[in-house]
Amino acid sequence: MRTESAGFPLGKVRLKKDVRASIDAGHPWIYRDALQASQGEPGELVEIIDRDGSLLAIGYLDDGVIGVRIVARKRRELEGDVMLRRVQAALAQRSAFIDRTQTTAFRWVNGEADQLPGVNVDVYGSWAVVRFDGLGAERWASAAGSAASSIVPCIVKTMPELRGVLLRKGRGETKEVRVVHGEEPPALVVIEEHGMKLHADLRHGQKTGLFLDHRESRKRVRDIAKGRSVLNLYGYTGGFSIAAGLGGAREVSTVDVAKEALLLAEKSWAENGLTQKHTTHVEDVPKFLERVREEGKSYDLIVGDPPSFAPNEAAVPNAMRAYRSLHRACLRLLRPGGIYLAASCSSHVDRERFDRTIREAVEKVPRHVRVLERWGGAADHPRLPGFPEGDYLKNVLLSVGD
Repeated sequence: MRTESAGFPLGKVRLKKDVRASIDAGHPWIYRDALQASQGEPGELVEIIDRDGSLLAIGYLDDGVIGVRIVARKRRELEGDVMLRRVQAALAQRSAFIDRTQTTAFRWVNGEADQLPGVNVDVYGSWAVVRFDGLGAERWASAAGSAASSIVPCIVKTMPELRGVLLRKGRGETKEVRVVHGEEPPALVVIEEHGMKLHADLRHGQKTGLFLDHRESRKRVRDIAKGRSVLNLYGYTGGFSIAAGLGGAREVSTVDVAKEALLLAEKSWAENGLTQKHTTHVEDVPKFLERVREEGKSYDLIVGDPPSFAPNEAAVPNAMRAYRSLHRACLRLLRPGGIYLAASCSSHVDRERFDRTIREAVEKVPRHVRVLERWGGAADHPRLPGFPEGDYLKNVLLSVGD
């Protein structure tokens, strides 16, 4: 059955489980197993009908374990050009927290937190990169003439100074990157982050080019790096390394298995006019850590920011072991007074679990370890209070005594 609401047709899906408390708390997903059997295509807008027959929310159908992503709680929220309003509101929020004369790369739209579920938009200077979380998001956000007008015209209208907009889809061999508005970007785009210059490959780089969620973490490393010997593990294109160098680090080592990423790290090191010793190691991190320990090396500051160890819930036990092993190895390599930044981007390893891996690692390392700070993503990566899945980034800063 379909109805007309706010000037556009809506299908209906009905619930078989009580999820009202979760939705009232702000959770933006309804999992498929909470729905009665329903018909419809990914991206189609539907009314979600509670078990008592009342309207709970409005969302679009998805094609995975998430059955519906919520777009609005009331029909009136979808009147007019809702997508344009939300794109503009997201940019206004970012502009309140980011000095765009010093920082030219940031997350413009952060999916569910900006009421544009499954849609991410990152800005790299004169280019914007759009990435969808699944087929449902792509179809909904690209649908012209519905409650949500197409995302690309909304981007262009809100930020007309952009030279181009790229769309990135898929991963690995299925990855597709194409220009959907304006010009093709250069092979490498140079952006600024708190005045630091970084090279970004918008076509081939991970995520949309850089890990923008660690912008404030890189600034924190820059603030504490002076005079230190720094080791950056899983260093990718060297953002933490460049930050440490600009902060006055005595020497910096960057480790990653991707040779191409480390070449960009060296390029950015030179771009920033750094003259300290910077060595890159194309090597698997566990093997590198074992090797340098056998060689008797030690460091004053270590950054451990691995890729997600837990892509799903089934991988959590192995991920917990991997984090514990990484923490132990890093803590053992630090000189007295050294600092360790432990980071995790695994959404399935929540804060309590991640903190547990640190506690269990400390039990095996006979040293005095203190927690100095904890933080998550920056203000351009907002999270919803009732949506722990969106609060994926964890950072813990530790100091090590004798």
